[in-house]
Amino acid sequence: IQNKNIAKDQDKARDDFFETHKKLALYAICRESDISKVLTETEIQEVKGMMKKIESGEMKSDLIDCIVDGVPRFYNLLFAEYFISEFAGDMLKQIIRGDLQHVSLESMWNFVVNGIMLLCPPGVRNAFEYKLKHDPDLAKLTSDEESDKILFKLVLKPDQKAEIAGNTETSLNVAINEGLVNVTNLLLKGARQYVTKDNADGVVSILKTSAFVAGAANPSWKELTDNVMHCIHNVDSDTLIQTINSEKLEDVSRTVTELYTSTELGKKIQQKIKSDICEPIREAAESIVATSSNNEN
Repeated sequence: IQNKNIAKDQDKARDDFFETHKKLALYAICRESDISKVLTETEIQEVKGMMKKIESGEMKSDLIDCIVDGVPRFYNLLFAEYFISEFAGDMLKQIIRGDLQHVSLESMWNFVVNGIMLLCPPGVRNAFEYKLKHDPDLAKLTSDEESDKILFKLVLKPDQKAEIAGNTETSLNVAINEGLVNVTNLLLKGARQYVTKDNADGVVSILKTSAFVAGAANPSWKELTDNVMHCIHNVDSDTLIQTINSEKLEDVSRTVTELYTSTELGKKIQQKIKSDICEPIREAAESIVATSSNNEN
């Protein structure tokens, strides 16, 4: 009985430690306006109370060095990044299962799409990508229809606060550019279901990088490629022609050019296109010229 009580106490201490540091990590990285979307006012006051105790020395943490201007300074930012990804994943699972009512599913996805993807350091996004890949419960639960609809709406609608902060990219752009395959597929899955000719322009405008071309260089992007192409095929021809003739395609061209010249992935894609597409065309052209009676043409 005594051993069981000790084990129970240890489990409680561990759970309390994780819950405390997941909330403290939010204040180490995120904006107050984003935190207010996912914590109640009571929870916010509790976290601020803990930070005051750490600052005064009344409370200690093995992971936090000090509090500076209301911001916990973790000994290593990796700890904070890990705790935020855990917080997001656990909250999503609880909300979808119906175990949590005080935070809406839309608010939580808003935090992921416009907070983690646009304003947090890359380490947080990498940690969330890892969690999506290796937590089957999270992957299964977040594939529900309600999440798809919310994500599609959030991906199409730019975050004004992020733009004011100087981030003009979309969450989908960030996911594609950083090679976050699972996050990208999660964001695109809604587009696959709900793209119509009425929102086609919006879908194309956020696909500023050639995700379908990336599939040629990396087999792990096959699902991503399928999702993008499905979006295109689902739109009627009139809308596609109108979109192709629009100025938005200039952004696509510009972004692809930047991708080719400024990233290792872009250089690999460019080389793949040269070897698999351009070179066979050149060889075919030379063969035609060699056998033609009119070589000048």
